[in-house]
Amino acid sequence: MHTYQQKDPDDDVITALATGTGGALNVIRLSGRGCLDVARQVWRGKKFWRVPRTLCLGRVISIPEGTLIDRGLAVFFKGPHSYTGEDVVEFHLHGGGAVARQCLQALLAAGARFAEAGEFTRRAFLNGKLDLTQAEAVNDVIRAHSELALRLAQRQLDGALGKVLRRLYDELTMLRADCEAHLDFPDEDLDLPPVSEMEASVSRIIDQVNRLLQTGRMGEMVRQGVRVAIVGPPNAGKSSLLNCILGQDRAIVTHFPGTTRDTLEALAHIGQIPVCLVDTAGIRETDNPIEQEGIRRSFRTIA
Repeated sequence: MHTYQQKDPDDDVITALATGTGGALNVIRLSGRGCLDVARQVWRGKKFWRVPRTLCLGRVISIPEGTLIDRGLAVFFKGPHSYTGEDVVEFHLHGGGAVARQCLQALLAAGARFAEAGEFTRRAFLNGKLDLTQAEAVNDVIRAHSELALRLAQRQLDGALGKVLRRLYDELTMLRADCEAHLDFPDEDLDLPPVSEMEASVSRIIDQVNRLLQTGRMGEMVRQGVRVAIVGPPNAGKSSLLNCILGQDRAIVTHFPGTTRDTLEALAHIGQIPVCLVDTAGIRETDNPIEQEGIRRSFRTIA
């Protein structure tokens, strides 16, 4: 892990809503050198910074008016013992867009700036709190569409992939050192592994890397899902198949050919793999310009 050291240009204080919108709770996070100075300007209540990692009750006020925004809790995480590795302050307030918006406006008026997308995690990576595989896993956890995707993302966030990669890197570093010793000191009586043993180690590492690549392709499918177009002539049962897979009447089904005029997308989970199903217009020769446009869109979907 890197030592705790805040560096330019990340010395400025950033803020953002750390929870999803529409929930019962808003968690608004501040990070960076000077975040306490910003937080103190909008806080009236118990001095939460005196005892780090302890929630304290108080009020958040607007700037410069000083009017009440919300009553809630505040907590201070002293760097490097925080998510980003920097000093961090969190306000735990009631849910609702108005509360979050006004609190963020007050923090901006106090000297913070909006965090860029993923900036908290970027700072955690730069400060050695996460390796690159864990930083990528944070986004996978947020975007997981199934239990399997969430489980894989949590394993990566826990460092499982990073540990494997570090071990392979260390083994390759040792092999490289042994190879250089063989080349630089061929006549010396050094305690080095025989070349055949080194070749076996290289082959084993290559096999492990290939297995990682295979699991990587599977992991990408679990995370991003697959896109499946249901294509065929009119009245072949495409829309009926879509409804059957979804277990609901998502697409209109009639006995008249050409009922589906446009592509219709729906998400299903098949074997915990997110599958985007695309119902398409029936493909046939027709003089109807509307149906012709639907058929063109069907071919674009196939392509």
